[in-house]
Amino acid sequence: MSTTQKSRLQEGDIIIPVLGLTGAGKSMFINIATGEPKTRTSTGIISCTYEVEVVSLPSPHRIFLVDTPGFDHTYLGELEVFGRISNWLKDVHVTIAGIIFLHDIAHDNYSSLNNAILTVQWLSCFHSLRNVIFTTTNWCNIEPEERQKQLANTAWGDLISLGARADQFTGTQDSAWAIIESITQQPWKEPLSIQCDIGASRKRSSTTQSSVRKEEVRVRKIDIWYSTTKRVLRSLFR
Repeated sequence: MSTTQKSRLQEGDIIIPVLGLTGAGKSMFINIATGEPKTRTSTGIISCTYEVEVVSLPSPHRIFLVDTPGFDHTYLGELEVFGRISNWLKDVHVTIAGIIFLHDIAHDNYSSLNNAILTVQWLSCFHSLRNVIFTTTNWCNIEPEERQKQLANTAWGDLISLGARADQFTGTQDSAWAIIESITQQPWKEPLSIQCDIGASRKRSSTTQSSVRKEEVRVRKIDIWYSTTKRVLRSLFR
């Protein structure tokens, strides 16, 4: 992400990462929401997004969508994709409002889907899953009932049962904004755990020895959590 993108974000902004597999329609969703072609879109299953990119939305409020590489990227390994997304989250030092996860309903690679959703679960742990919106796309010529049954038997269904919400993106600006507004109405107020790994969690209070010791204990706990997360994801993506 460019320095310009980093510098324009500030605490209090509504920031929503858009995650998903390659070809799910992440860039298209963002372009339709903004009403203009802000990001490149892929043609089919070939990835076109390599870096995390922030896009501002036309709104009286400061709302930003974050375009991300697909988890089953054509040229990047899944661990590399996770690293780029997690590094961006740690670098911006602002609270994320929620997560939109897009899935092409015609895509039946449930192994890749499960891995991607488990990554979302790690990123959002300790937060209410209410602000994780699992959104299906590309409903043309698809038997909805059968696909919904198949999704229910994946990690998708598991997280829905734990409080995440399901929605459908119909390809219109109104549909995109309805999904976005379901997050902006009640955004997360605390940073993600992975964002505490550096930044605020690395700052040491110099006021008293007690505050320094408490902060060091907190940072060690976060370091353990982050190291465990990386080990689990590495085992998933072998």
